[in-house]
Amino acid sequence: MVALTFDDGPNIQLTIPVLEKLEQYDVKATFYVLAAAINDTTGPMLQRMVDQGCEIGLHGLTHELMTNFTSEQNTRRHLKACDVISGWIEGGYQIKTLRPPGGSCNSRVTRGAKDAGLAVIIWSVDTLDWYTQNVEKIMDVVKKETKNGAIILCHDHHKPTLDVLDEMIPWLLEQGYDLVTVSELLESTGQPLEPGKVYFSKESND
Repeated sequence: MVALTFDDGPNIQLTIPVLEKLEQYDVKATFYVLAAAINDTTGPMLQRMVDQGCEIGLHGLTHELMTNFTSEQNTRRHLKACDVISGWIEGGYQIKTLRPPGGSCNSRVTRGAKDAGLAVIIWSVDTLDWYTQNVEKIMDVVKKETKNGAIILCHDHHKPTLDVLDEMIPWLLEQGYDLVTVSELLESTGQPLEPGKVYFSKESND
């Protein structure tokens, strides 16, 4: 199993096309969303994520480094952001995981997450899609670094990331991987996610 993740959305141009690709290949992903990116246009995308069996995680109230805030400030911001997200989903939605912007993490981040009931999710495969914006280079990283239990970092606001999915998803499936949500991946160990704990993959976490 591997978990494909997308940060920084929801995005007006690309989040729906990414969801369409996931639906086409009948796979799931986890979207780490920003409350600040949610509006009347992007908000309905959250319901579609849930309807497709994808997971929604929190990327923050805004895209500011959480290491710059106290743990108490982080907790308040997380709870506010989770309320914004939940409000767009029928019946509400319980967010289990947090990905801090940039993967920047310290004790203020982990404590803030713990008090908000969120596990901290980093990654084990960084596609650098935001940097290279090149399909071939993204695939090189995925092929070299992906192994069982991997958490793969992508962003749903760059066109090459959308384009690479027609190569990446079939390749992962051909290697025998099931593409599941982060929670499904980590909870497949038989242990529930632990709020405040930092996870990098299924097999390697602190």
